[in-house]
Amino acid sequence: MKRIKIKVFLFLALVFLAALMPIPDNLYSGSAVAAGEQGITVRVLLFSGRPDPTYELVDVQLIEKLKMNLAMAKQIGNYDRHTVIPANIGYKGILVSNPEKRAGLPAGFAVYKGAIELMDGRKSFLEDSGGAVEKLLFDEAIRKGVIDDVIIKRMKSGDKKQ
Repeated sequence: MKRIKIKVFLFLALVFLAALMPIPDNLYSGSAVAAGEQGITVRVLLFSGRPDPTYELVDVQLIEKLKMNLAMAKQIGNYDRHTVIPANIGYKGILVSNPEKRAGLPAGFAVYKGAIELMDGRKSFLEDSGGAVEKLLFDEAIRKGVIDDVIIKRMKSGDKKQ
């Protein structure tokens, strides 16, 4: 029993670390970023065994709306998990990487089903009221074409073969 617990813990630790790995600029997005600069990269945590859909967040109005939604999010004092990213197959949330802290956004954050995990020096958790942040980022992934109708149908049907 102890071996199983250790294996589960190691597996979860690896999944968490993999979710935090930075995505190289322009790997999937096709947008140009000046040498030495890193943009705001949004990664929809969706697949196991292949790259997750990723895009660069560049729309100024969208960034302002994102900042507003994050500013309105309320602090969660005693969040009962280590991360908002679940260790499951299929959709696991959205990871935003902003190493240059562009546009006044945190260096990184993850969002999943009503919770936001800020990764900006000290980890803290916020409530994504009404799922506004997650919906905003997910809708942009659809608009940019990094998530297609096939993926959306699989997600809605609960198909785990992603």
